[in-house]
Amino acid sequence: MIRPTWEQYALMIAKVASARSEDPYQQVGACILRKDHSVAGVGYNGAPPGVEIDWSNRDERRARVIHAEANAFR
Repeated sequence: MIRPTWEQYALMIAKVASARSEDPYQQVGACILRKDHSVAGVGYNGAPPGVEIDWSNRDERRARVIHAEANAFR
């Protein structure tokens, strides 16, 4: 296996994180790297804690889902 670049490494982590998303239509992951290439945060798109979303309702889903990038900063 060829050693991945730091960008490829972060993208692979984000891809794995996206599998945690409950959104049946779009699973998104994010990985934030610091300047020294250490992982600062990992997240995926989903409902806020304690909130249930009707995933079949597009308007509700779009209004309530927290983006993967925002969750990575939590």
